[in-house]
Amino acid sequence: MLIRVENLKVSYRSGTETLTVLDIPAWFMEEARQIAVAGPSGSGKSTFLNLLSGLLLPSSGSVEICSEKISEMSEYDRDRFRGRHISYIFQSLNLLQGYTALENVLLGASFSAGRAERKEAEYLLEETGLAARMKHMPSELSIGEQQRVAIARALIKKPALVLADEPTGSLDRKRGRSMIELLQKVCLERQAALITVTHDLDAVKAFPESMDFAVINRAFSGEENS
Repeated sequence: MLIRVENLKVSYRSGTETLTVLDIPAWFMEEARQIAVAGPSGSGKSTFLNLLSGLLLPSSGSVEICSEKISEMSEYDRDRFRGRHISYIFQSLNLLQGYTALENVLLGASFSAGRAERKEAEYLLEETGLAARMKHMPSELSIGEQQRVAIARALIKKPALVLADEPTGSLDRKRGRSMIELLQKVCLERQAALITVTHDLDAVKAFPESMDFAVINRAFSGEENS
């Protein structure tokens, strides 16, 4: 089992009350599975990804990835674990502005156990349609092009798990579909599991499995929680 979540809760204090924004009794995911997570804004989707990546700790309950409870690790150990096993494609992209597109992709693998190959980085950028833009800085790229760099950077790590938060959000319909296909193809080749949070119905339909997170999260009340 790649992911095991049990009695997972995230709560915050609001005055004299406790506000629970996420409540998942149990959820499991096998290796190499691919799932699109849909649901309205505020249903807790992004919070869930942050818990799975170890960027956020639960108020209670546990998150186990690759048979290790990351919810019980120190921040340092979670960072190291994420570098070895997890790739996260953020909505904010988090590209390093002083580096070219190619260098950003190569740096994406610098904290993983494997060695980044320049040819592989170039291949991923070519596959994402950036063959002519490898030496450009992020400021010289459109938002859609920056998003493709972020996707290539995540895929080069050879992770066990890829988490993608709205990976097609800045792409047109055709390019968005090709990005989803690339994500799925490379994850399948490397036997990496893929969880994509999205509002894009085309992206949801492209996945073999999908789930409505508003149903999974018992704390969702329709208010803005994530």
